[in-house]
Amino acid sequence: MAENAKSQRRAAKGRFIRKLKELRKSFDDDKGLEIVKRNCDKLTEAWRNVESKHDAYTIFLENGEVEANEEWILELQRSFSEKMEH
Repeated sequence: MAENAKSQRRAAKGRFIRKLKELRKSFDDDKGLEIVKRNCDKLTEAWRNVESKHDAYTIFLENGEVEANEEWILELQRSFSEKMEH
């Protein structure tokens, strides 16, 4: 069960990273407000999904393991926050 949750979390992270790159590219290429907004919405959806998958995965962890995995989600949260402030 834990391995399945970890796989889902990894897949969610991959999608999040792809959406983050897509949003950055739309900024860099000056794609226009509509496309940037749509990519921003997709990134927000991907963030919610990765956060949910991370929470589901941590249910299977011991206390020490949960703390060790916090840096994983915090790194993604920083990326999300930085891009949303852009």
